[in-house]
Amino acid sequence: MAINLSSLLTRVKIDLGVYGLVLPFENPDKEMTEVIKNVTLSTFSNFFPDLCRKSLDLKDLTPIQELYQESIYIIPDIFGTREILSIRRINPRSMLLSGGYYAPYIDSTPELYMGMMMAQANADLISAAAPPFTFKFQAPNRLYLYNITTMYGILDIDFNLTHADNLSSVKKSMYDTFYKLVILDMKNFLYGALKHYKNIQTAYGTITLEIDEWSGAAAEREELVERFRDVYHLEQDALYIV
Repeated sequence: MAINLSSLLTRVKIDLGVYGLVLPFENPDKEMTEVIKNVTLSTFSNFFPDLCRKSLDLKDLTPIQELYQESIYIIPDIFGTREILSIRRINPRSMLLSGGYYAPYIDSTPELYMGMMMAQANADLISAAAPPFTFKFQAPNRLYLYNITTMYGILDIDFNLTHADNLSSVKKSMYDTFYKLVILDMKNFLYGALKHYKNIQTAYGTITLEIDEWSGAAAEREELVERFRDVYHLEQDALYIV
């Protein structure tokens, strides 16, 4: 189940003790939502991106260069406003044998079956000596493919994306981690905006703001991001080879 943005804002205001208060903003909910979208989600996506697998045909990509050693393509705009942060892995998929040779047509004749076996054995020997397929992604949408033998094949690509603005891509299992960052970002934002105010007028009278404890939110955020960075380095693949 995805995180609900409205429910998240309500919990934040309750936990910070500002629920029901008339904050000195034209539209407090809009301002707080912008903090989550532009600050929290940006940082969270960098360390815990949304993993999305897509199958793309090379023929549907815009080629800049097509060579065996290095092919360069432009990835089409398939994710709307969401950015591609990186590519986790690529698995080529085609009708070729393991060494990059087309598989022979198979019927019931023993001669063709034996031919297929010999072709596969030859392909395996060549494949063992051939350089491995690798890739590189250059933001925002350029894909480099090295030693690609499936020139017109299908690529199964695992994209690391920024999260959706409506939080629909933030999994429930990540809620607690995400919420820690939300709270610190909101404390930092509200402290900067309200530190010049001593009191706030409400329908029930004047309320004295007690926000000094929020002054350390920026430092706490840096500590949390450092912990994110430690986890991020443990989870990422150091080298992508297929």
